[in-house]
This record gives sequence, C-alpha cells and structure tokens, in this order.
Amino acid sequence: TTNYCNLWTEIILAGNAMAILCIERKKNEVALELLNISLKLTYNDNLLNTNQSRCKVRGYVNDTFAYYFYRRHLTASALTFSQKALELHEKCQNIESIAQTLLQIAAVETITKKFNNAHKTLYRFLTMIEEGRLAKADATPKQLCLVAIGYHNLAVVQLHLEVPDLACKSSMNARKIARLCLSHSNRWLSNFQWTHEAAVDDIKYLLDTRTDLNSKQLNLLRGLVDELYSQHSPLKP
Repeated sequence: TTNYCNLWTEIILAGNAMAILCIERKKNEVALELLNISLKLTYNDNLLNTNQSRCKVRGYVNDTFAYYFYRRHLTASALTFSQKALELHEKCQNIESIAQTLLQIAAVETITKKFNNAHKTLYRFLTMIEEGRLAKADATPKQLCLVAIGYHNLAVVQLHLEVPDLACKSSMNARKIARLCLSHSNRWLSNFQWTHEAAVDDIKYLLDTRTDLNSKQLNLLRGLVDELYSQHSPLKP
C-alpha cells in the first residue's frame, strides 16, 4: 500500500540522515554500514513500489556515499557516486538535488585541480538559475544559500584560473545573496569574505607587476579597485 511504501521511504531516509551524522563525527565504519543497508533497501520493489520513489531515494543515498568518500579524500569514488546521484536526480527532476549535486561534483573537480571542468560544472549550475529552474522569486532561504555557494565556488575556481576580476564579481554576487539568507549562509560567511579579499588582493598584485604604470597611476587604479570591489562592508553573522 501507499502508506507502507511511504513508511519505508522515511525509514531509508532516516538511515541516510544517520549516516551523514556518522560521517561528520568520523564514525566511518558505522556510516558505511548504514549506507550499504540503505542502498540495498532502495532496490527492493516491495518496499518502494514506484520508479519515482526508488529513483528519488536512491539519488539521496548516492549523494551521501559521495559525501562519505569526499570526506575521506577518495575523490575518484566521490565523483563516481556524485555522477550516479546526478543521473538519478535528473531522471526524476529533483531540481534542488540536481543543484546540490552539481556543486558537489564541482567541489571534487576543484580539489583535484580540474579547474576547467569545475568551471563548466558551475556554469551548468548557474544556467539552472538563469532558466528559472532554481531560486525563483519565491526562492527559499536554502535555495538562495545554494546560489550563494555556487557563486562563491565559481570565484574560487576563477582565482585558480587567474582571472581575479571575474572572481571579484562572482564573490560579490555570493556575498550579496548570502545577506538574503543569513539563517542558512551564516556558517560560510567567513569563507565568502576571505575569498573576496583574496580576489581583490590578486587584482592589486597584477597591477603592482605592471611596468607601464607610474606610482601616481598605480595608486589611482588601486583606489578604483577598492571602490569598485570593496564597496560593501564585511559580512557579519
């Protein structure tokens, strides 16, 4: 019956949530056991009797598997499970989860120094916003926070790609959006601030290395950088 399947859905999701807590508390053996049990249950047609429910729950479990491997610095496995999760989320059009998984994939690509790949992945995420699939006018604080994180992570990638002016614009977008959802973005504010300051410093460093500017021109340009990119006060919780 529907109630029976809904109950099993909640049980599997509860096991998945417990696995996340175990990962964060570094109880890796327990987390892995919970994840293996949860994943096995998603293949039982008697417990989850619709393709939609199996697809959705299995996507969540694969996401947590990816998180488990990411936290253990096993990036190849993290990427594999993230891609499996993304395929499942897309199959059942779980929009918010698609966005989260794209951010997760980009994070793995960034720490493995595949910055061009991460850049493409983050633009896939931003395209969802431009197309109105995520963070519409009635966006929730969680969705706004995802957007802020996306812009911040793009800024990080752009710094690695040595385009600090673009990184500044992305980090400014991240900081502006973070102000709209402080209940969710609060834990990342210091990261957003640090990235923005690093991008501004990189622009100034590039100016300092130019040989075609005298000291007066250099001071003028550094002042313009401060006015253009440092116009907002530091983010505060």
